[in-house]
Amino acid sequence: MAADLRVKKNVGKPWSACPNCSRDLSLARIERKVPYECPFCGVELDHIWWQRTTIWILGLILSFTIPAAFGLVGVTLLFVGFLCLWPAVLAAHILALNTVPPKYLWYVQRRATITTLFTK
Repeated sequence: MAADLRVKKNVGKPWSACPNCSRDLSLARIERKVPYECPFCGVELDHIWWQRTTIWILGLILSFTIPAAFGLVGVTLLFVGFLCLWPAVLAAHILALNTVPPKYLWYVQRRATITTLFTK
């Protein structure tokens, strides 16, 4: 009987659900500025780690393969590849998030004050 009372967390939960209120965010309009906010409960959201990593890897691949396709080699390819990195990451962001719906987690503010033993 105790086994029947256990709560299953992810049963029926949509892929791109808010981790706080579990409402489906794939149909909601979310602004494109970071951090994202849930339109239902107002909690700040960020993409899950593997989606951010995939976007950066895809951006790196795009930033170096497109100039290499034009025949650039050596130091010129390296320079142009790093020059094209930011536009390639933006293009990868658009490609990846339009292909796979985003999965969200709570936004952790990276510049928050931290209790530490060391002085600055």
